[in-house]
Amino acid sequence: MAGVNSATGQRPHAVNVNFGYAVPGANRWWNNKVANAITNGWNVESVMTFYSGTPLDITCSANGAPIGYWTGTPTGGIPFRCQQTGPLFSSSVTPTVAAPLFYNFNPASFGLPGVNSLGVGNEQPTVTYGPGVEIVDLNVFKQFHVFGEKRILELRFQAFNALNHFNPGNPNVALSINCGPINGACTAGGANTNAAFGTITTPAGGSGVLASRKGVVSLRFTF
Repeated sequence: MAGVNSATGQRPHAVNVNFGYAVPGANRWWNNKVANAITNGWNVESVMTFYSGTPLDITCSANGAPIGYWTGTPTGGIPFRCQQTGPLFSSSVTPTVAAPLFYNFNPASFGLPGVNSLGVGNEQPTVTYGPGVEIVDLNVFKQFHVFGEKRILELRFQAFNALNHFNPGNPNVALSINCGPINGACTAGGANTNAAFGTITTPAGGSGVLASRKGVVSLRFTF
């Protein structure tokens, strides 16, 4: 397990389990050439990975900001943060775009920092965590000795994400907030124009091995 560090994006927990097992053959009970050829030489290997999601923070951008309002990151590394005025989640919030998975973030609880704030609101650097990942890779292979002990024919079956566990990606955390009509006020209460806020539209790892089960069959001859 590893401790979390929001500044570097580490995950709170990470567990990796690896094992290999040589399956006993049937020759202990039925010792003949046919039994040995069928049951001997089988092996099972697995790599199992389980880890927590990455730290998330809500980001804000201003629509119609007045002249002099903060844009970009100033020198010195001052972090821009939203101004949070209420709870992070709301049971009455539903996504405004078609998405089966979402975080019910409450956009009404976030606004833009004031003009003279340098963009430093009171939101915490980490407000919650994204979905975790569960992945099990499995290898099953059999070795045949061909014309002596030194020549080995290996038939291998590999399954990545063998249990076909769905691992969702991170939700959209970007608020695009309209500044107020009176003096260009950029404060809490401005309307959010990002309809995808809070929704999850991609799996973890994109189209890679985390997305769905993938299998490989291979044959190798060693001499």
